[in-house]
Order: sequence, then C-alpha cells, then structure tokens
Amino acid sequence: MSVFRNLIMELGSSPTPPTPSYTELEYIESTGTQIINTEINPTINHEVEIDFQFTNKGNADLFGSREYWYSRGYMAGADGGVVGNTYYLQFGGTWVKQGTTDYLRHTLYFNQNNTGVVKVDNDVLTNNIKQNFSAYAPIYLFGHYDHEGGDHISYGTYKMYSCKIYESQVLIRDYIPVLDSNNVACLYDKVTETYLYNSGTGTFDYEILYTITTDTSIITVPTQAYAGDTITLVPVDNTKVIESFDLNGTTIYGDTFTMPSQNVTITNVGFVNCTKLIYIESTGTQYIDTNYYHKTGSTSYEMELAVVSLPNQYSTIFGARTSYNGRDAYYLGVQNNNVAYCCCGGSYYSALNWQLSMNTKYHVLFEHNVGITVDGTLKNGFTNAYSYTCNKTDYIFALNEGSVLEKINMKLYSFKIKEDNNLILDLVPVLDSNSTPCMYDKVSKTFFYNAGTGTFNYGTIQS
Repeated sequence: MSVFRNLIMELGSSPTPPTPSYTELEYIESTGTQIINTEINPTINHEVEIDFQFTNKGNADLFGSREYWYSRGYMAGADGGVVGNTYYLQFGGTWVKQGTTDYLRHTLYFNQNNTGVVKVDNDVLTNNIKQNFSAYAPIYLFGHYDHEGGDHISYGTYKMYSCKIYESQVLIRDYIPVLDSNNVACLYDKVTETYLYNSGTGTFDYEILYTITTDTSIITVPTQAYAGDTITLVPVDNTKVIESFDLNGTTIYGDTFTMPSQNVTITNVGFVNCTKLIYIESTGTQYIDTNYYHKTGSTSYEMELAVVSLPNQYSTIFGARTSYNGRDAYYLGVQNNNVAYCCCGGSYYSALNWQLSMNTKYHVLFEHNVGITVDGTLKNGFTNAYSYTCNKTDYIFALNEGSVLEKINMKLYSFKIKEDNNLILDLVPVLDSNSTPCMYDKVSKTFFYNAGTGTFNYGTIQS
C-alpha cells in the first residue's frame, strides 16, 4: 500500500552516508515469528513512541512485557490480539481498553512526556495510566513477553517505521529499520549506534527507501518512496504547472509517475504557459463545457469547491440530463435552503444529508457505485443507477439540459472525472498566456474557457 510522506528535497541535498554502514528501510514487518528484545526494563518514567501499521497476518500485539494481566505490566496492542478490537494498554497493575484498532498507519504515544497520557496520533486513549511498579521482564518489540500461563512470547504482526524510547523525557533509544552490511533486516539504534536483531525465527519482511534525484527546477512529494508509489512532482514555483519531464531518460507527460524498483532521475522539466490559481469563481453567468458525455454506470467525479451564493431556487454544481430523473442524468446542485440534491442514473435525491455553509471549502466525491462523500464522510449512498451514456456533455457551474440551466455562484479549486477508474479529466484553475482565467486539463493538455458571459473571478497564489 502506498503511504504518503510529506517530505521535500531539492537537488544536491542527498543524505550523508551513515556510519556504520547500513541501508535505511521504509519499514520492517513481522510475520508472526519474529521478536526483538530491547533489554530495557521499564519503570514508571519510561515512554514509548512507535510508528506502526497492523497487518492481517496474525496477532496484533505491539510491544512490552508483563507478569499477569493485573500486575507488573508495560505493554500495548489490540485487545485479544485482534484488529478491530479496542487497544489494550497495561502499566503496572493498571489496564485500559479504549479506542479501536485498524489496519491504517498510526503513531502510538505511551506515557507521552512522562505524564501518563496514551495517544494514537492525536486521539487520547487515556489521560493517566501511570502506576509505580517493578518490571517483570524487558520491553520486547513485535509482541510481548508474558508470564501469564507460563513464560512465553506473544507475537505481533505489523510494520514498524520507527520506535523511540524515553526515560524521564530523555531519548535513550531511537530505532530505525535497516539492512545491515550483510543485508539482514533489523533495527538500528541511532543513540547507542548498535543493531538489534530478531531473536525469534524466520526473517523480517521489509521495504527499501528509494531516493529521487531532482534537477533545480522541481521538488518531489514524497522525496523518498518505494516501488509502486504514485509520485506527484511539485514545482518549486507553485504558480507553475508541469507539462512533461524525463524519467531516467524517458519523457513522461503530466506530473505523476509510478515509482519503479530503482532510483530515479528527473530532468528536462517542461512547464505549461500559464499561471496556476487557487480557484476560479463563477458569478452566476459563467460556466464550462467539459465536452464529456458521462456514462451513468461508470463515471465518477472528484472536486474541491466553495459555494458563494445561490442565485436560483436550484443552482447546479455540475451535470447534464435529458430530464430531472432520466436514466442518463448525473448532476449535483444546491437548493436555496442550502441543502444539496442530486440525480444518479435515474435515482433522484431531492434532499441529501448535506447542508452547505456558504464560502466554505468542501472536498466532494460523486461516485456511481458508492454515493456522495463530503470531506471523507459518506452523506448518501446510491442505488438503482442505470447504465446509460448521456447525449449531452457535462457542464460545470451550470446544468446542461439542451439549454443552460440553474447557474451557480461558486469557487472551484479542482475538478476530476474518472471513467471505470481511469482519469479522463483533471482540471486545475489557471490564467492562460493572455491572463484569461480558465481551467487547464492535465490529461489532454488543453484549456477550458468560459462558455457563458462575463469573466471568472479568481484567487491568485502568492509564490
């Protein structure tokens, strides 16, 4: 799975070769038989910060040790070792079951800042878990050491991206996943400059970090990636739009590529003759014809928008139809009571579970096989979507019914159309070479202009 890492690196900022010699990894992954002993006996003043991601290969134990469930424990994981259950946390004789485990990447803070707080990312699981105790065994990683039922290891299965251990708020261990000089996957402690190896059986799985070399005209996000990641190139000058670039000597059109299983070099970056904007804004008389005939069984839309005002009883964000509930109808709009409505292939929804606030930016997904999702929350699911190709092209800022209907006053930050998960249109707001506000399609490399009257307002980027 591709994981987004918000890192930036410009040409010439290559990492300094580490000493001793190792190859830094994205993560090491336990498969259910590996374990690492830190040889650190925990006390009331120890804290652990671990960047991890559970897998579905076995138990979901993270770290620690204990004598019994009610005494001399210092451990974290999923209750019962099952992903989907609550987190199980034990500190001395205190134990807490809180939150919900899943298969996403998280950072767990155990006794954060030596205050007794336990957090997953920014979510507090408990405010005070601390209790004075005498450790039964050291802190183990990729599972825990357990005396309950007889001394044994309870193994965990997860990816570890990093782990830090503090004592009285002083960093005493800073573990990163590496391949040593013999290409053995393990942890390297940057504090003591020592390696920690698997004391179980089998070997850790792992992913290698790949470094992308850039020329001086661009930066990359992320700069370190592994094979299969989708990489988006971002200009140093954020008012520019990338048209093409050379990837290891091969010309790529657009600004994205899939990371191969090797280092890459980006050169010869070409830019579109335009200036990128934050948004363009229709005032109620402008609209854009996408020239795309949607297919009600396979077309989906993604956009960022902010409605400024509603000039009509019904004002359309985008769409086309032959009739308001026709089987070829796809459209999304807002009533004058600020409640959204839509039609998806013959299914008309007169009032969605989405009441808009004016001048508020929203991220919207309109997916034929899912529904309307706003800022990550599903507002309405779709049913009964017929499979028809509309004989009218989709408009943005208005509705196409053979005539232009129901225009809207709205800011548009981005707009994408996919057909069977293939990107058909990827519009970004720009000023063309004549300083005319419009949308530029990164797929077809063409400009889309106002088909109505007047001109779009727009918001400029401060470069």
